[in-house]
Amino acid sequence: MNTGTLGEITNERMEKLMPSYASRNFKRKTIDAKRLARDYEDLLIIRGNKGRTALDHLTRSGVVLLAGAWETYIEDVILEGAVHLAVIDDPKNLPKEVKKSINLYIRNHKEDSKPLSIAGDGWKKVFLDEVVEPTLKGLNSPKIENVDSLAMKLLGVANLSSNITEKDLLMSLLLIGDILLIELESKEMHI
Repeated sequence: MNTGTLGEITNERMEKLMPSYASRNFKRKTIDAKRLARDYEDLLIIRGNKGRTALDHLTRSGVVLLAGAWETYIEDVILEGAVHLAVIDDPKNLPKEVKKSINLYIRNHKEDSKPLSIAGDGWKKVFLDEVVEPTLKGLNSPKIENVDSLAMKLLGVANLSSNITEKDLLMSLLLIGDILLIELESKEMHI
């Protein structure tokens, strides 16, 4: 085990030490897409180049799987962040935008006694079960503006998507993008 400071431990080693649920779940959900990519390659060998068009359904299936995995990943990352916020003892220490989200929910609730439910540690349950969970269920498309809006509202983090670097995107494509690369190759060959 590295005895250096936390900053000296590489990202790879940190992931091995403390992988997040979101990261593990994303990797698990991309297994089927990877299998489709391998099947596609195997079928191309068997059928030759004649099979590219006949195998487009595998490409489309892979893209759907990847999009679903990405949406779930975004939801899981935001949920993990919200769970970490719920560890805070005093809700006054929450980010301003998170306090606004909880206050807006309580203010707009039809039940007159709802403000009493946030007394003591009750705010944690209301925040996670009644604010975060339904909001994340409403995420139908993990577009940048939707992700940034949710991150601000539920975590108090501005421009979450700006933290996704080109390197992150490249690593994601290398991890799960075999299908996309095969599709690009087939399109170039047919041009």
